[in-house]
Amino acid sequence: MRGEGLIEVTAIGVETEMGKIGKSLEHLETEETNLQRQTKKAVRNIGFLSIAVCMILVMYFGLLRQEWIEGVLAGLTAGMALLPEEFPVVMTVFLALGAWRISKNKVLTRKMSAIEALGSITTLCVDKTGTLTENKMSVEVVADIKGVEKTKKMLGRRWSELLKIAMMASSSDPFEPMEVAIKSLFEKQKIKFPTNFSLERDYSLGKRLTVARGWKEKSGKYLVALKGSPEGVIEKCNLSVKTKEIIFEQVEQLAGEGMRVIGVAVAEKLRALPKKKSEIRYRWLGLLGIKDPLREGVVEALTVCETAGIKVMMITGDYPSTAMKIGRDAGMRVEEKNILVGDEVEKMTIETLKERLCETMICARIRPEQKLKIVEALKENGEVVGMTGDGVNDAPALKMADVGVSMGKRGTDVAREASDLVLLNDDFGSLVTTVEMGRRIYRNIKKAMMYLISVHIPIAGITLLPILFGEHMLLLPLHIVLMELIIDPMASVVFELQSEKGLMKNKPRRKEESLFGKAEVMRSVGRGLLMLSVSVVVYALVRDFSLNEEILRGSMFGSLVLGNLLLAVWYLREKVRDDRI
Repeated sequence: MRGEGLIEVTAIGVETEMGKIGKSLEHLETEETNLQRQTKKAVRNIGFLSIAVCMILVMYFGLLRQEWIEGVLAGLTAGMALLPEEFPVVMTVFLALGAWRISKNKVLTRKMSAIEALGSITTLCVDKTGTLTENKMSVEVVADIKGVEKTKKMLGRRWSELLKIAMMASSSDPFEPMEVAIKSLFEKQKIKFPTNFSLERDYSLGKRLTVARGWKEKSGKYLVALKGSPEGVIEKCNLSVKTKEIIFEQVEQLAGEGMRVIGVAVAEKLRALPKKKSEIRYRWLGLLGIKDPLREGVVEALTVCETAGIKVMMITGDYPSTAMKIGRDAGMRVEEKNILVGDEVEKMTIETLKERLCETMICARIRPEQKLKIVEALKENGEVVGMTGDGVNDAPALKMADVGVSMGKRGTDVAREASDLVLLNDDFGSLVTTVEMGRRIYRNIKKAMMYLISVHIPIAGITLLPILFGEHMLLLPLHIVLMELIIDPMASVVFELQSEKGLMKNKPRRKEESLFGKAEVMRSVGRGLLMLSVSVVVYALVRDFSLNEEILRGSMFGSLVLGNLLLAVWYLREKVRDDRI
């Protein structure tokens, strides 16, 4: 770009709008995940036990038998047998490979903790535009006080001013899909853009969801083109009660057909541009009805969520009627009582909002900053929240959500930095598939952990039993290391590869559900004891035929290797027993 420009700096650093948002993100701390806490606790407790057993064996051999070297070997062997050093390996490998698999589904993982949380999501808050819909907009209808007309054919001169002002209120080289749609219709109707005007000022989006641009005519007069939410534009115009009723009827009609409705107005022949767009009165021109078709596969994805016990909550800035129509087209069984409007959210306390959100399926006319309040209320209700967002103002809500998902195509850098996942194709179907993969990864981690508990019991038993009965050690540190060479790949690769059907037919697991549940641990201990019993029987049989210590050690090591493989097959063939994943 070339040319000259004049910039007015009103704030710098943390005083800017982006700076304020960045400052607010500092106070939102990221918690350690439940899986991380439980694994750390399990490794710490078993580690202390291993150290205690190691010290006891060293002291036993050294003080009672005067065999310090043998005691050190026995202590090291027992410590290695008891210590589940594979736990961190399994966690790291499973989550890393999980992130890689998820990336093949067009979802980028920024924080590994999100993979664990995916399986716990109970409420998924999604944007309508671009996530449930294609974000490929087209102006289908134009309307003024006199009536409504479809844009499939060439429009008459009656609509020229409406389209010209709508274009002047938009970017000259638009990127945002809504403005692209306005420009497309403007060019299709072969309306010439006024050349006797020069752009003087842009008025940013306000709380009433309106934007404006100030233009200077060659004659020295000024013009302000305004577009935005119909109610926001109407309140800046001098209209009679009857005219307002006609306009709102048109708005409801277009919104009921699933269209985004934009109001357009103009202020002309001004002596000077106002500092704020609300300081002047405008002349009402009409409405634009903009259609945005549903994405392919959204209906099926919403059905999967319903089956999986995940509540999908649509959050949009559009009219309730528009959101309801789109929601019903997508398969949501939504009624008027299930819709919450942004003005209501603004007035509600967190306690009131918590109750209201229990029956809410659609949040309409929501401003980005209100999303944070919605997420906060949902989390206080005990929900595990997934939240999608793309704007700078969405960043606090994305960071507060258990799983924040930013949009890859249209998302801002600030939103991506605050998120846990980045949806590269902005497709809701990909997000639902990612939730299923998160459930699968957690399930496989759980199976691998239970397998590790089982396999360490016979190793520890065969290490300790001979010592307790005054026999020589059967397993040496070298044997334990060799066993680890079998166990680590088995736990890290074989279990990670397992795919299981029906995971999305179960309810989300509870957020605080223990990875090491009593029933699962007892079952794992039982299997480990069974494997130990078989090894003891093998030991007894081999000892009857040979007293050679090397043959005994080889037999025990072989029985452990074979038992380990059989145990892995047992776990791999096991299906989901509970109704929560």
